[in-house]
Amino acid sequence: NIIDERKYEELVAEIKSKEIVNFDEIGIKFENIRFDDEYSALLKVDPVEDFRMLYEEAKEVGDKEKAFKYALKCAEAGEAYMMYIVGTAYEYGKGVDDDEKKAFEWYMNAAKNNDSYGMCKVGDFYSEGKIVAKNERKAFEWYMKSAKNNNIYGMWNVGECYSKGKWVDKNERKAFE
Repeated sequence: NIIDERKYEELVAEIKSKEIVNFDEIGIKFENIRFDDEYSALLKVDPVEDFRMLYEEAKEVGDKEKAFKYALKCAEAGEAYMMYIVGTAYEYGKGVDDDEKKAFEWYMNAAKNNDSYGMCKVGDFYSEGKIVAKNERKAFEWYMKSAKNNNIYGMWNVGECYSKGKWVDKNERKAFE
């Protein structure tokens, strides 16, 4: 699938003339051909999938700024796991200045969209009293939600709570489960 050069130049001009690109409008006009912000052709139909692929490529070569940019596009489009990735970027300053408040907001968005990693990180924030008031009950609840969604870190945290009697009654049987 080689792109007609005239169509490509027409698309580049269209993208450059807008601050925000409406991929659906361009997709219809240009037969579902997708492009990233740097005007490289991507022959896919789903822009979120395109941005996820670009995120993976940038991550692979260690370009944290580009990886963050594409993860953010996916997260803003509603992809829950990428919301968690954006939270991680903000928490640890990967490709963006660290900002624990934004990290927590993105983790909470991920958790509310059923991402088990986001749930676990929300539990961590409550456990440590980062950005939010320390609240062991809420921390345990988020760890439990994460564990129920088969997240190994959530399972470990719940097991740790039960084995040590941390925030719950000590219960070796439940810790083992």
